[in-house]
Amino acid sequence: MKRSLLLIAVLIGMCMQFAIAQDKKAVSGTVQDEKGNALPGVTVAEKGTTNGGITDANGNFSIRVNPNATLTFSFLGFLPKEISVANAKTFTVVLAEDSKNLNEFVVTGFGTKKKHASWVTLSPR
Repeated sequence: MKRSLLLIAVLIGMCMQFAIAQDKKAVSGTVQDEKGNALPGVTVAEKGTTNGGITDANGNFSIRVNPNATLTFSFLGFLPKEISVANAKTFTVVLAEDSKNLNEFVVTGFGTKKKHASWVTLSPR
């Protein structure tokens, strides 16, 4: 009896997960700058979730989202953008440069390196 109840519970769980997965919609596209150059490494995320990824070397992305989802696109030096997926399945997203924030970007490095006392002496032959 316990075994059949466990089997039924597992089957119900699998059916529910399959039904939930069917609600997802595959969307894809390309992210580029205003000059038409592909932007690799742009963060693409479904707003309000942890579902997301980044664009490949050619600026392409592919993600499965809820049918009524909003995608957010963000990249250092560019203004973030939000797009509703609504009825579309493919997108070409153009990000505008954010020159104000780019001028405020500062790179700071920390670390130490031990200098070795060994010297190489080259002598002519």
